[in-house]
Amino acid sequence: RVAIGRRRLASHRAPASPPSATIVLHGKGRSASPARRHHHTINMPHAHGGGSSASARLLGCLSRAGGPSSFNSLVMVPVLLMTSMVFLYRVFVHDDVVRHMPKTLARMGKPRFEEVAAMQGPAAVQGDTREFDAIIVAAGGQTKDGPPPHVLLRLEQAVALYKRQPKPPLIITTARGTPHKPSPVDAAGFEVHESQMNAKWLIAHGVKPEHILEESSSLETVGNAFFTRVLHTDVLQVRRLAVINNLWHMPRTRAVFEHVFSVPPEQGYIMTFYAVGSGLADDILKRRLVKEVEALPKFSEDGSWRKQTPTLQAMHEWIHKENTAYAAKRLLVERKPLDPKLAESY
Repeated sequence: RVAIGRRRLASHRAPASPPSATIVLHGKGRSASPARRHHHTINMPHAHGGGSSASARLLGCLSRAGGPSSFNSLVMVPVLLMTSMVFLYRVFVHDDVVRHMPKTLARMGKPRFEEVAAMQGPAAVQGDTREFDAIIVAAGGQTKDGPPPHVLLRLEQAVALYKRQPKPPLIITTARGTPHKPSPVDAAGFEVHESQMNAKWLIAHGVKPEHILEESSSLETVGNAFFTRVLHTDVLQVRRLAVINNLWHMPRTRAVFEHVFSVPPEQGYIMTFYAVGSGLADDILKRRLVKEVEALPKFSEDGSWRKQTPTLQAMHEWIHKENTAYAAKRLLVERKPLDPKLAESY
């Protein structure tokens, strides 16, 4: 009788609390540490109370098929599929593909300078308290109507940084043009340099002309850095520098500027890199990213370029003897046309 009474009492007890399955997805953001993990908890209705009959039947099937572990697998499959779809969309479709580019920097060794800052437009500098002696706008191309959209993003960032500085810094616009296509000409038939075009835009948007320096000798990224240093920053002894470029160009830009501004004679530069958005259509961006990925190993810490240019003097020799944007030997080879779509990124 006692045993029968206990069984009856047990049959009238309230059901246990519903179990829960916790799926831990490791975050793939800027940090992969355990503190960055995302925990997703799914409450499972109990088979004997609180859930619908359909839920009870589902749990009964799962129990016969292998219990909670099978349920975990069933839940994880759609979650992981959805996560994979979102990842593939962001990498291969959305303009924010360039957000993943700074990860390449981590594989290139520790930065020699103060830090790398990935900013998303002028609004991002509102809480930024860094002070600079000069802001360098990396060259990016021209159109006959003015700076293209991706270059406008760089210029807007430069204006935002300029206006929030307690003491107005210099803004250095770079480049004569690009070897990939001819520069536009003005109404009088004179060539318009990119540094000139960008300087004009800056003046129209509130930057005083006396705060602008033009570097109008370079035709590509190494020249942007080298001629900026030898023509302006070394001479003026300005040391706190901000360098602005698009995210898709930033890995190579940082690799180049970091090396150019650190080779002897050393000047103690402190550089902060500001990366803005893409400004390119998806099809053009994909072509340009392929080019950037192919070019990057040459400029990495173990790349051939750094080994050939250990000093400023050696870099001068490399630019004028090996770099086909400047070396006289370029005149012995007929210029090859660039892919029209890729040319739109210049």
